[in-house]
Amino acid sequence: LVRLYYQAPLGGVRAQLDSIKRCAELMEQLVSDLLDAERIGAGRLSLVHAPFRVSELVCGALATFAATAEARGVTINVMEEAGTHNWGIGDY
Repeated sequence: LVRLYYQAPLGGVRAQLDSIKRCAELMEQLVSDLLDAERIGAGRLSLVHAPFRVSELVCGALATFAATAEARGVTINVMEEAGTHNWGIGDY
């Protein structure tokens, strides 16, 4: 799969493989969140608050759905207002 990624042209297949990778990462995070819910129920969860870039989160979400949106003729635009705070704090 990695070999295909590097051999693929910049568009098309590479974008689809990137989307598959992001979806796999999202599924991994979902499983992790479900396990966290179990730990919460058992009183064994500790949260670690960490800074994150909001723009990276939004761009990652956009990239995940870009190919599907494009295939359906939908355009998604993200605009960041100048001078806005780009950092958030969340559990890691």
